[in-house]
Order: sequence, then C-alpha cells, then structure tokens
Amino acid sequence: MPQILSVLFFCVQHLQQEQMSHIKELEKELRAKHSESLQSIKANFLQEKVHNEKQSRLKVQALAVEAAPEASRYLVEVGLENQQLHLIRRTRVLLVYQGELEEQRQQLLRESQYTEDLKRLRAQRHFHSQSLGGDTHT
Repeated sequence: MPQILSVLFFCVQHLQQEQMSHIKELEKELRAKHSESLQSIKANFLQEKVHNEKQSRLKVQALAVEAAPEASRYLVEVGLENQQLHLIRRTRVLLVYQGELEEQRQQLLRESQYTEDLKRLRAQRHFHSQSLGGDTHT
C-alpha cells in the first residue's frame, strides 16, 4: 500500500505539474491575445481618430465656404452702414456750421442795415442843418 500511495502521490504531483505548465501556457496565450486585442483596439482608435479629424476639417472647410458669401455680404453691409453713419455725422456738422453761417449772415445784415440807417440819419441831419442854414460840418 505504501507503494501505491507513493505511485499515486507521484502521479498527482506529475498531474499538478502538467496542469501548472498548461495554466502557464494558457496565461501566456491569454496575455498575447490581450496584447493583440489592445494593439488592435489602439490601431482602430487611431484610424477612427484620423478619419474623424479629416471629416471635421472637411466639414469646417465646407462651412467656411458656405459662410464666405454671407460674411462678404455682412462686411459690405457694415461698410455701407459705416459710410452712412459717417455721412450722417458729416451732415450734422455741416448743419451746425450752416446755422453758424446763417447767424453770421444775419449779424452782417443787421450791421449793414445799421450802417445804412446811420448814413441816412447823417444825410437827413446834413440836409436838415443846411435847410436851416446851419453848419455844413457835422
């Protein structure tokens, strides 16, 4: 019986070693497959990333092309609005200046009228003083 036990023990040990060896081989395979899977996932991810970046660039370019006419139209409108604002400001300045000139014109007219009135008064005095036989120098 001790021999049988010894043989059994040997067989169990041998089986355990074989199983451990098989487990190690399976672990190696599993690691290799896992590594391959990770590499494949990384490669797919990078391909998708490149593809998505390309698609994004194309979409941005298409949007830029689509937006270009609108942007140009906007710039033209803004330019026209700026010109209109400039003209409005210039018109206001000119209107103020016109008002000042009109005020000066009115002042000059008053001064001219005053001068004419003085001349007339002097002429009347002169005439009146001559008709009275008075002094011709006034």
